[in-house]
Order: sequence, then C-alpha cells, then structure tokens
Amino acid sequence: MKNNLLVCCTDEGGAANISLVASKLINNNNFGVILYCSSFTYNYFSFCSALTKKEKITTLKDAESFIDKYGVNTILCGTTRSRESAENYFIKAANNKNILSVAYVDEWYNYHKRFEDNNGSLSFLPQRIALIDKRALDGAIKDNIPKEKCFITGSPTLNHLWEKRLTYHKNPPELPDKLENISNKFVVTFLSETHLIDFGSRVGRSGKYGSYLGFTEKTVLDDIMNIIVSRKLECILVEKLHPADKRKSGKKQLNNKIDYIRVQNLDLHSLIWHSDIIIGMTSIALLESSLLNKNVVSYQPNLIAENYCAAYKVGLIPLIKDPLDLEEWIIERFHHKTENNKPTLEKHFDFISQSDPVDNIINLLN
Repeated sequence: MKNNLLVCCTDEGGAANISLVASKLINNNNFGVILYCSSFTYNYFSFCSALTKKEKITTLKDAESFIDKYGVNTILCGTTRSRESAENYFIKAANNKNILSVAYVDEWYNYHKRFEDNNGSLSFLPQRIALIDKRALDGAIKDNIPKEKCFITGSPTLNHLWEKRLTYHKNPPELPDKLENISNKFVVTFLSETHLIDFGSRVGRSGKYGSYLGFTEKTVLDDIMNIIVSRKLECILVEKLHPADKRKSGKKQLNNKIDYIRVQNLDLHSLIWHSDIIIGMTSIALLESSLLNKNVVSYQPNLIAENYCAAYKVGLIPLIKDPLDLEEWIIERFHHKTENNKPTLEKHFDFISQSDPVDNIINLLN
C-alpha cells in the first residue's frame, strides 16, 4: 500500500532542506507525495509543483479536514517561529489521528518554542524530530524536548553545499541575471532579514517573535552604507532580501562610486560565490557562505538579546557589535582582495554528516 505523505514547508529554512528529500521521494514507489507550501517556499518545490494543494490551513480543523480529504497517513514538515503555522496545525492533527509526523529542525536554537502553544506547553510536538548534529541533540534535550523523539540525521542543505563547493571551484556558477556588469568590481553582499517586524524597532518594543534585539536590518544596512560612503570605497552593495520581506527589488547609485542593488528572487549560492564579502546578522546563509570559503561576518550592533547566529555558534565566523570594528573589518578586506580559496578537503565539521541526510530523514518516515 502506497504511503500518502504530506510534505509541508512554509518557511524557507525547512523548504531548502526538505525539498531535497522530496526530490528523492517523488521517484519512490512507496510514497505518494502531497505538497503544501507558502508563496515564498513554492520555488523550492518547482520540480513537483503539480503536487501542490491550494487550501488555506489556518486552524486545526482545516488541517484535520485536509488530512481526511487526501488520505494522508504520514507527515514530513519543517518548523517555523510561528505558533499558528500550518506545520503546527498538521502536527497536532496528526497526533489526534495517530498519524506519524516527522519535523526537521534546520537551526541550533528555539527547540521548545518551535513546538509550544501560547501557554508554553508542547502541544505541537511531533512523533519524531530530525536534528542536524549532536550539538542540536544536546540543545533540544536541554530545552526539555523528550530524547526518545530526537534523531540526528544531518542537514540535507549543508551536505549538498559541502559537495557543491568542489564543483564551483571547477565550474563556477553563472552570475545571476540581476547582477550583470558586476564582474571585476568589489561586491559587498548584505543578507537582510525581517528583524524589525519580528523583534521590534527599539528598546521597549517587541515584534511577533520577541523583544528588540538591539538592531534591525535597517540600522545594520545604514551602518554598512555609512562606512562604504564615508571611506569612498568603489563597490557594489547588494542587499539580498529575506523571502518574507515584501519590499521590491531595485537599483540606485549611492554616489558615482557605489551602486546599490536590492534583490529578492535569485540563486543565493551563486550570489554568495560572486561576492567578495558577506555581512549578515543571524541568517543560516552566513554558515553556507562560510562553507564556500567567503569572507563572512555576523554584525549585530548593540546586541542585547540572545545571539541566534549559527555560524558564530559553531565557530566559523566572527561576531562584530561595534560599527568601528565593522569598518576595520571591511577596509582590511577591501584592500586585500583575494581570489576564492581552494576548498579545504581535509577539514571536518560535526554538522556535515558522514551518511546521507536525505536517506536518514526518509528512514524516519517508515
């Protein structure tokens, strides 16, 4: 009997990983894949877009009706910071119907918050949780996630990128269309996020996911612009918007030496490859940039909350909190521009699994 598997990803982090699992499952005769995604994760599943269902899941009842309508008997989903996500409603519905649910956690923090309700209870806890590595396992257990529900699988995305970096050195990716004419120019890429909405704009304010961090994507971008303008650096500044950011792409000149480009939909790894330095705040893409041997920094000025930057936590990149230190970091790399380093073949990272993360996650579905 074919296993009717619901794949649900409404957040980019989960989609980037689980889309690699889905691409293998659609050719597996034991599974019939049903897809539920959001407007900004849809592109990750373009290879199986015909499997997408259009219903809106905004309540537990919606999720239960969806499961009944399509005969779902297994669920694989990502996780989000929202307690009212489709992922959480599907997990809760699966628990009510005694259906197997597997959730993949693509970061190293907020394990409990991903599955808790407004009262702090683990109302949305799946039967099995896939984690990146032992660091994530220890963090989940410390966060009061039952150990018997936790399984180390590795990260499909990070493993895939670790292998892809070798290909890039032999056959570099093409320059994204939106960035034509940037070759031979110094490229500063800022990996923007949505901290202003998520955490508030100043001390005493909060957003939908918590209290003010000490900075926003706007204050960080302002600092970067002030540095490159005041130091008269000839460069291109690219702001890569977060998928949830609704601002439009665009381009303008800051002065006769600096072009500013804001982009949304483009190949992230290609952008990273063609950048000279990468500046971000907490994005997992900072870790991915580091794996591609780029100059990367987490800039979190006036940080007053928990540091959520995974790349810093695992020791791959520095954390800067002061604009003067950021200026020094940028200037040093601007004046000592080098070609991409050769891949470090002998280096081993705990988060790069020795077995195939895709197969490890699929094994949890049986």
